[in-house]
Amino acid sequence: MARTLYIAEGSMTVDATGYWFSAGGVKGAFGYYPHLKDSDGHPVYPDTQIMGNLRMAANWLHELDKDKYPTYFIDRVFGIKREAGEALFNLTDLELSGYSRFKWKPERFDIKHRIKIDDASRTVENNMLVSFEMAYLEGLQLEVRFYLGYFDTRDELDMAYGLITDAAQLLSGFGAFRSRGYGRGRIKFCRCEPEEITYYDNRPTSTVERFPYELRALVNLRNKPIISGRTQLIESIPYISGQQLRGWLAKTFHRIFDRWPTLDEMAAIRFPDLYPSDPDSNDCVFGYLPPPSTLKFAEDDIRDVTGRPEDDNDNDDETRDQQNFYNTKPKPLPSDMFVTNTDPPKIIGIKTEKRFRNHIDEDFTTIKDGLFIQGLIARGTSFGGTITFDTSDDNKTEFLKKALFILKHVRATIKGAIFDLKAPTRQPLHVSPPDTAEDTSSNTTPYLVSEPIPYSAGLLDYSTRPFALVKGQKDRVVKPHANQILLTTISRYNTTLKRPRRNRIVIAQGSIVYGRHDDESAIRWKGFGKDVIPQKKEMPPDDVRPTKADVNSDIKDVAQITRAQAGILIEFLNPAVPKGFVQDVLKDRIEKYKKWGEDISKKDLIPEKILAMLLKTLEDWGIDEMRRCIKTYLDVQYQLWWKEKQQRQSKEAGKP
Repeated sequence: MARTLYIAEGSMTVDATGYWFSAGGVKGAFGYYPHLKDSDGHPVYPDTQIMGNLRMAANWLHELDKDKYPTYFIDRVFGIKREAGEALFNLTDLELSGYSRFKWKPERFDIKHRIKIDDASRTVENNMLVSFEMAYLEGLQLEVRFYLGYFDTRDELDMAYGLITDAAQLLSGFGAFRSRGYGRGRIKFCRCEPEEITYYDNRPTSTVERFPYELRALVNLRNKPIISGRTQLIESIPYISGQQLRGWLAKTFHRIFDRWPTLDEMAAIRFPDLYPSDPDSNDCVFGYLPPPSTLKFAEDDIRDVTGRPEDDNDNDDETRDQQNFYNTKPKPLPSDMFVTNTDPPKIIGIKTEKRFRNHIDEDFTTIKDGLFIQGLIARGTSFGGTITFDTSDDNKTEFLKKALFILKHVRATIKGAIFDLKAPTRQPLHVSPPDTAEDTSSNTTPYLVSEPIPYSAGLLDYSTRPFALVKGQKDRVVKPHANQILLTTISRYNTTLKRPRRNRIVIAQGSIVYGRHDDESAIRWKGFGKDVIPQKKEMPPDDVRPTKADVNSDIKDVAQITRAQAGILIEFLNPAVPKGFVQDVLKDRIEKYKKWGEDISKKDLIPEKILAMLLKTLEDWGIDEMRRCIKTYLDVQYQLWWKEKQQRQSKEAGKP
């Protein structure tokens, strides 16, 4: 007899009053702490902070009535600290609601100064003058989405909802400095009707051999790697491993059917690594870690160089000079970019953040080594891959039907995040049948490693084909069909024995190997030697966007920019600077230039034409397009400085 699982989702709204503050961002200079903001410059209050406040209030509630909400139930809802216990309560960041976003103005940010008085001398303590960027939220509403589940009974779900709502009544609000009157508001809850997941034996479910599986993160994902030792920066792995997916399916199968699947049954399912997928495509277009041969030459110039003939223009002096600049220097793709197996290949980018976190003890103080920075993947990111079922054994048919039912109907909960199944009926485009017309058995066919491959000495044979010596050069040169391999180790943890497992040496994803690979750990990537389409962004028409040709046509204005003035423009490239602040600065400087008139030499100012163009671009097309324009101007200016330096050095050397 299968169990029924229950899950509910809802929202918590806060009618805010007064000033709020959250310092999850980067510390500024001279004791200045900016407010945590999203990409649009709106205030954000982290999900971990909201979760911690509610758990603290739940512990207070337990002290008031220990029989109503036992400790084990609180640990089950919020998760078990320092142990592998998944929380059944997940939520998003606390952000402005839709209408409040429309009413928000950057002028609501205000700087508040704080000091600390020494009780003995009644004077301000050393280094205790700080400035906080507060957000005035009077009359605005904040909202957070939450998910409760899965629970085994409806009574447990109702009890968990009662725990959350009763605990919130003990809080005056959220954010920092609540004891000083900040972060106040009225909290309200709204829950939808619970969703029931029930499996029936007579359900007409058929097995399939390939199942495109695509998930969308409903909350922020913190996929912490298993690394021994201490670190102050905890990155987030930008994909979901097949082992994580396999573990979730086994645990969910046990909860529904009250038995653990056998090793033989689990061997009939192949779990791929789930990489970010294209959210704008109507089909399942999955991404992969890019190979080392895929290089970024410029912002819109990304191409793979495997088997590609070298361009003669790459060897001239002007090209080599341009490659000395960072913006035009060939670089590998960053860790938040993935490539699709389409023709032509495309770039899939994901949004990542880094936030300060601290581990507070029961006396409300940060424990030793409790302050760290943690990376996250923003909610709304999609992950996907193709799960393969071995349907050759009729004895496993019933198990495969049950496993497919879980994949289709149960929301995955992995690494403290909950996911929603996205379009399970779509067909994958990243898998293509092998081309029988082409002989892929030779060692001239490149494959892209999509999953870790166990270490093999045959792939690391340095004596036969990978390298060659070129006459006149001391360094070894890679042959055209040499494997390009990155060795790494996979760290795992035994949750039963509570100790790390032995590390496994593997060939990492993104490596290039030559020769036929019958398994799906390596794919025939269609992007070898081709241009890659950058990630699609909302851009103005080509006849509106300023190009390098437009800048060169007005080179006199650009040439008046000094290095100090270029530094002022570089400040606008800081992603932590919000749009409203940049807009106010541009308007203020344009007005000052008009007011000063001829009182100050124009050579000491950034040309007004450039500032006006940046302001118009910012208002019409957003801050991303404005930053692209700044990079365009700076590229031209860097080339001017480079040519001036060459001319000066040639003149000093007595060359014509």
